[in-house]
Amino acid sequence: MKKWSGRFKKKGSRYLYSYTSSIYFDSFLFRYDIICTLIHINMLLKLRIINKKDFKIVKKSIFFIYKKNKFKEIFEDIHLNLESLFIKYTGNIGNKIRTSRSRNDLVNTDLRMWVIDRGKIIASKIISLLKILLLNSKKNYKKVFVGFTHFQVAQPITFGHYLMSYYEMFKRDLNKMLFFIKNISCPLGSCALSGSNYRIDRNLYSKKLEFKKLNKNSIDGVSDRDYILDIIYVFSLISIHISKFSEDIINYSNNCLNIIILGDEICTGSSIMPQKKNPDIFEVMRSKIGVIIGNLNSIIIILKSQTLSYNKDNQEDKKIIFESYMVIKDTLDIFIKTINKIKVNKKKCTKILYKNFSTATDIADYFTKNNIPFKISHEMVSKIIFFCIKNKLSINNNIKEKIYKKFSFFKKNKINFPKISVKKSIKSKISLGGTSPKRVKKNIIEEKKYLNEKINFLNKNF
Repeated sequence: MKKWSGRFKKKGSRYLYSYTSSIYFDSFLFRYDIICTLIHINMLLKLRIINKKDFKIVKKSIFFIYKKNKFKEIFEDIHLNLESLFIKYTGNIGNKIRTSRSRNDLVNTDLRMWVIDRGKIIASKIISLLKILLLNSKKNYKKVFVGFTHFQVAQPITFGHYLMSYYEMFKRDLNKMLFFIKNISCPLGSCALSGSNYRIDRNLYSKKLEFKKLNKNSIDGVSDRDYILDIIYVFSLISIHISKFSEDIINYSNNCLNIIILGDEICTGSSIMPQKKNPDIFEVMRSKIGVIIGNLNSIIIILKSQTLSYNKDNQEDKKIIFESYMVIKDTLDIFIKTINKIKVNKKKCTKILYKNFSTATDIADYFTKNNIPFKISHEMVSKIIFFCIKNKLSINNNIKEKIYKKFSFFKKNKINFPKISVKKSIKSKISLGGTSPKRVKKNIIEEKKYLNEKINFLNKNF
């Protein structure tokens, strides 16, 4: 019979216990449940519910219990399994541990502690990723790369500038992760939903368990799962950014474009086509992301129509958060290793940029600086480009000044032929956040300071 068997005449059916048991996945919380219990027995000692002798017996039993790794379905979850072990090793003293405590507030405390610890791990991995991106940006801050809009050739950029755009995305992810885990509050002491009859010190619970905040409403304390939404939301953002990068690399390394060259170490071949070099690792990363986004949707659906306060529905949140964590952790580990295996095909990039009139805006700006309104210069350059396409000319290399003068806007203006190259175009983008190598290099130096600050923040606050 269950621990609440006094209320029932008949024994519960086996399928009831089997279907509603959560021990198969909440056993991950074993360590946190022991820590919470250790803090709780200190409180029971303070309240004189147990004496010093009882306290020592319970504390000593933790050593034996911690070695125990076999749990029973009949005890339903990690909390009742742990309670049964305390009773086994301490006798009647173990029956006192449940005083002023419910599984409702205990599971929410355990899970919050787990989320904070895993959030720190993911934050550390994002910092490692940011370091790798900075290092590779520094190596490539001068290297010519193709900038796209609508996946059409747009303007010249540097590969370092491209990598720094992803640096900014993951930087935002890091900031959100640190914000969320710092603001997770401690619900221990909320009991079932209405609080405790005993003069427990909830501030002491929070301090001993190293929470930064204390949950101030007992109903919210046992029912709130917003922090799971928050953490999976951040996982989803990280995932989307990894997926975007993977999509880029798959396209850029395609034979037809070939502006990125992938190392053999991160590619696979074909079982039938000898010539193939496939970016499988990026395809799998792109695919795994769907698991996390699907899990975000799942937890929203689980929470959307629950009444206050605790409901059994919430046991399903653990499977979702555990799986999401494992997927994002493994994907980040792999993603970090691939960055160094990506190289730019500089010659191909330059050729594509010239062929597709990527410096057209620079030419329009050149005319604008010579007192031709930009709207007019834009129209003029677009006609020149149409002429070049029709006559198979390059706007940079083999168009002559007399061709420019064929267009009406030049008849009353004496303007020299604009000699604008891809490299000059890149160097000219001097605005804050621009692709000019000087700007990118300065940005890299600034971000090194930012990373050091975040590392110190992580060490200081967690």
